[in-house]
Amino acid sequence: MPVDCSSVSYMQLLEENSELTKQLSRLRDVKPQQASEAGNENAQVVKSPLERELEVAEAKIADLAKALHDKATEVELIDEKAKLAELNMAMAERVQKLQEDLLKTQTQLQDSNDKADLLEFRVFELEEDAEKA
Repeated sequence: MPVDCSSVSYMQLLEENSELTKQLSRLRDVKPQQASEAGNENAQVVKSPLERELEVAEAKIADLAKALHDKATEVELIDEKAKLAELNMAMAERVQKLQEDLLKTQTQLQDSNDKADLLEFRVFELEEDAEKA
């Protein structure tokens, strides 16, 4: 679910960035036209609100570009985290299997040692019986 929300947010940011870029382009086109059509004083009045709007749009575009970059980095980190979690699970399974194999081998070794002790004892008994006879 978080991946869907982030991709939706990402798409919304892309759309808003595109829209603001278009508005910025239009503002830049309108600015020279209005300045040439109006007188110097009138151009200053029209220019100031347009400049402020342009500055706001540029700041918002910069913020959106940064947010998009941060989102891309966040998505990469989420993917890397998922890969590491899978690797961690695989390693945990491998460790568990190796521990089971170790326990099995230790049990077999103990059984072999017990058999060797019994055989040694039996050989000792046979030697004693041979000496008595």
